[in-house]
Amino acid sequence: MEADLLLLNEKYQDVDKSMKAQDVMFKQFLFLMLDDILKFIGEMNVGAGGRTLDADLKSNFERFRTQMSNAIAVKRVDCKIPNVCIIDLKVEDELRIIGVYAPDSRSWNWHDLSSFIFVNCAIFGDFNVDLEHDDKKAESLLEWTHSLNLSPFLPDCPTSLRSDRTIAYAFSNIAKIDIQKFDTNTTSDHYPILSILPKKCKQQVK
Repeated sequence: MEADLLLLNEKYQDVDKSMKAQDVMFKQFLFLMLDDILKFIGEMNVGAGGRTLDADLKSNFERFRTQMSNAIAVKRVDCKIPNVCIIDLKVEDELRIIGVYAPDSRSWNWHDLSSFIFVNCAIFGDFNVDLEHDDKKAESLLEWTHSLNLSPFLPDCPTSLRSDRTIAYAFSNIAKIDIQKFDTNTTSDHYPILSILPKKCKQQVK
């Protein structure tokens, strides 16, 4: 009986190694092919002047590419607020990322986002508020974030292409995040931002 169990265990180990090897091959080859397909379709989703034709389609494709390239479980959170996208990432602790575009003409206010804030949360976006120069608008935004224990994280140089204003940045209840301006060609009136969050993946892709 013991010999049979040992043999069965060896076979199980062999099968497990084989499955892991196939998994690595799948990630290395098939994921790359699927990623190229998604990038191609994404390029077809851009109209004249670099305008995105279908924002939801773009968001879904970016989410799929994130899932494939990083092997991180990503779940989109249902949110009806215009120009707000929310995702939960399964890392060492669940992490919520909120993307915001907040034009002056928006139909919602900051407090409408309050119910979506929880532990390990970061809000990135174009807030259209310069925290140093827009007195009343900055005060309103900072009062709201302070009430939720969210600290501001700003890049070290202006993000606007037309002025010295910084309107794209982040708020988070994570102790520290790194953020910087991404100096690249863009069709927007301000530069995008890049950020590093101090979180580890539960599963590493080899």
